[in-house]
Parts: sequence; C-alpha cells; structure tokens
Amino acid sequence: MAKKKSINYNPNTALIQGAAAAYRNYDNVAGMYQGLEKITQAGADLVTSVIDKKNKEVEKKNKINKLFDDAADKVLLESGALGQSLYDSTYDELVKAKKTYLEGIDQNNDKKRIEGLKFIQNHSAWVQSHKAFNLEFAKDYKEGLMTSDYTDEEKSIMTKIQTSDYKKTSRNEQGDVVFHLDIDGEEKLVSSKEYEKLASIFKNVKVSKAHMAGKTFTLTKELFDAEGYLTKLVEDLPANEEEWRGMVGDDVAGRKGGKQSLKSLLEQDMAGGTLEAQIITALGIDVTKFDTDGVAGLSDDEKANFIDAAVNTKNVNFDLETSNQILKERLLRVAEEEHIAHWESINDEKQRKEDLIKNRNKQTGRNLPYGFRTWGQMEEDYNLIQNTAVGDNYNAPTGHIFTRQEDGNYLGPDGKTYTPNQVKRFLKLDHLGDFEETPVEANDIVEDDTTETTETEVKTPPNIAQQMLDTKRGEGIYNKFTKKQLRKALKNGEVSEDILKEYLLQIPGVSIDEKGVVKGLEAVTATPFNNAMKALEKEQGINLGYN
Repeated sequence: MAKKKSINYNPNTALIQGAAAAYRNYDNVAGMYQGLEKITQAGADLVTSVIDKKNKEVEKKNKINKLFDDAADKVLLESGALGQSLYDSTYDELVKAKKTYLEGIDQNNDKKRIEGLKFIQNHSAWVQSHKAFNLEFAKDYKEGLMTSDYTDEEKSIMTKIQTSDYKKTSRNEQGDVVFHLDIDGEEKLVSSKEYEKLASIFKNVKVSKAHMAGKTFTLTKELFDAEGYLTKLVEDLPANEEEWRGMVGDDVAGRKGGKQSLKSLLEQDMAGGTLEAQIITALGIDVTKFDTDGVAGLSDDEKANFIDAAVNTKNVNFDLETSNQILKERLLRVAEEEHIAHWESINDEKQRKEDLIKNRNKQTGRNLPYGFRTWGQMEEDYNLIQNTAVGDNYNAPTGHIFTRQEDGNYLGPDGKTYTPNQVKRFLKLDHLGDFEETPVEANDIVEDDTTETTETEVKTPPNIAQQMLDTKRGEGIYNKFTKKQLRKALKNGEVSEDILKEYLLQIPGVSIDEKGVVKGLEAVTATPFNNAMKALEKEQGINLGYN
C-alpha cells in the first residue's frame, strides 16, 4: 500500500512574493506608461481616420445622389408640362435609371453608372424635341401647310398626342417612346417616330405650280403643245408616297371657281361616263383586278374602287408609277380644255371685232362671206328663192346655180336636192323667216364660217364629219376641234366617211357602231387625236392644218 503523503501547512513564499509584485504601485517608476500611451493614441487616430473617410464617402454619395435627383426633377418637370401620363411614365423610368446609376457607383462599374446618366440626358433631349415638334406642327397646321390627305384615324392620333391624351408611354425595342392611345375603344400603339413621320407630311405644291407653268406656256400658241406642257410637268411629279400624299388631297388643277383634286377630277369622269375612255383605256391599264361582278366593263362601285387605288397610298393596289401616269394624263386634259376655251374666247372676240368692222354699214346692209349685200338685195334673193318657177334657175350671188323642181325643192350644182330653207341658210339670210316646204333628209348645205368666198361647189358633209363638227366637250359649251383647216375640210366633205372611219378607229377609246355613230370622240385628248389627223393628212394628201 502506498505511503500516505503528509500535508505541509507552512506558508508558500513564492506565492506570497508573486502577489506582492502584482499589487505593487508602479506610478512612480520612470517610463513605465510611455509605450502604452503611444499605442492608445494610434488606435484613436485610426478610428478618427476611418470615421472621416466614411463621412467623406457619405458626403460624396449625397452629392452624387443630389446631382442625379436634380437632373431627374428637371426632366420630371418638363415631362409634367406634357401631361400626367408622360410624367408618371417618366417617373417610373427615372427610378429604374437611378437604381442602375447607384449600382454602378457601388460596384465601381462605369458602364452602369453612365447608362443611368445617359437615360436622363436622352430623355431630357427627347422631351424638349417633342415639345418643340408639337408646337411647330400646330403652327404649320393652323397656317394650312399640312396635307389635306389625313384620314380620320390619323387626325385622331395626332390630336391625342398633341393634347397628351394617352394612357401611358413605354419603350419599344429600339428605345423609342411609344404612346398608348385609345382609338374608338381600342388601344393603339404609336411610336414617337411614327407620329413625327405622320405629322411631317406637308402640302406638295410642286405639281400644281408645274401645271400652271405648263398651262401658261401652251396658252401662248393657238395650237396646243402637249409635249411642251408635259416637259414642264413631269420633273415635279411626286417621287415618293409622302410627296404623293402631300399633293393628292389638294387642288392640282388650279381652276377658277373651286378646289379640284385628282380624286374629284376622276369622279367627274366617272359621273360623265368617260372614266374608262379617258384614263383607263388610254393608259392601257389592266382593270380585270377591279372587275368583281364578272360583267364586261366597270360598274360604278368598281370604278370607285379603281379611283381609290389610284389616289390612296394605303390601297393594296396603289402603284406610284401608275398613279403618276393617271395624274399626268388627267392634268394634260385639263390644260387642253383650258387652252381650247382660251383660244375660242380670243377668236370669238376677234370675230366680233371683225364683224363690227364688216358691218359698219349695218344700216344699209351686211358684209357676208360672198360680199356686201344691202338689205334690199338680201330680200330680193329671199323672194327669188321662194318664187323661182319650176324648171327655172336661181342664180345665187355666190355663183351657184339652183334649178327649181316640181316638188318645190331645188337641184343643187352637186346633183343633190335642197329645200328653199337650205338655200336660204347657205346665203346666210337668217334674219328672214323660214319657208313652208317639204323636208329633205340629210342634205343640209354647209355654212362656211370663214370670210372667204364660198367655193363653186356645195358639198354636204358626211355623217361622220358632221358628228366630229358637233362633238362637244366638258359641259358641252366648247367645240372639241378648233383647227380651221380641219373644220373646213369636214364641212366641205373633202374627207370621205371611209377615210374618217379608218383613222378615227386608230384612236384609243373611239368606236363606230353599225349605224355609223361615233362613240368616245368626246373623251379624246389632243395627242392621240392629233396623231391620227397627222397620219390622215400625210397618207391621204389632204391639208388639215397640221403641216
């Protein structure tokens, strides 16, 4: 068994000495606390430095936030001037932009930081541009500078954006502002670029100016110069759909008494039944696509569809080249019509003055194509026409000899039968009353509208020639064919019916039925008609005045 160790109750001197050392006062010991003070001060300085740095960072961040917030507030105020919807949408976008900006600061990511700033700059620039554009458009529209071709929907779109009447704005994939509009109960999205393009279609006055210049050019010559007119016009025809829209809704004809757009001119043609002959057939346009009922020729509805395709850029059948051809052809006819009216007015006035000169002795008589005749001489001729006995000759002052027949009519120098009234009209005794007589068909003696002495032979105009002489245009107040040589040849029968048929049928839109009735002649324009008459003149050796 192990020996039990005895316990020592004597004091432990080592412990006593250690305790004494621990509780000893060292305050009076030189240099005892110098090192500790240095350590303590260094720690305090470090804490102060950290706090200062943190404060500077906070101050810097506050400045950064303030700069962003001030810029954002400016954009918000500008957006607010354009309506609550744009303000609200801009606010939401600025919140996102600020988040991106601050993330860039915290992450030391310049790309994100610049992205946030870039949004503010770009949106501010857009707001200013949008306000300026709206102001300029409103001014131009009020001054009548914008196109008249806007549809009701387009007008509604522009009105709502102008007045900030939209639900909200968003961004498309290209970053463009998109307006959310309520159009007739349906949401329609219109980008700001689409809006600006739509609201930038100005009136195109180049066409009407070119038309007026061409028309003025042709009026200087009595013979209508179609090529000269077209030379003035073609360079200013619309080059794109925007230019077309700027032109088509406004006056292009420049006629006195009212606005005439291309559509209104074509509708006049449709109402007058000349649309196909004047435009479609003349240009060789394939109209089968507009034939929806399978019946030959176009119905009124089909013609209306054709007109819409010709003028409306939104029509699926619209083709700028074809529409320009239609525009050119229609304005050419307007110029020709006004040329005819202009020169008829000049010639009428000229004739009036000539008549005044010729009839200066009106109290004693009248100057007639075959010479001056007193009232007494004219009455004597009138009585001779009425009273010449059967079998006797009436020697007219024109040099023509008429032989009285048993039926009371006369045998003319051309072997044809003429009534006394026909002879009277030939001598221009219209101020004297008509005779009672037996009618004679298709033997009306031609009245010569020149001041020259009538020829020695009286010729009855062929039926087709008379139709040409009687052909009217427009509202029927103007004669179509004014060239004196042509009219004289038609009146005197120098051109046979067979020859007239041959050359008239070469003109697009002209036909002659089995009864000899000429159709489509009233719709013929100058160029195709003149070409046919030139060919007739050259090939048949007949002077029609086209040399």
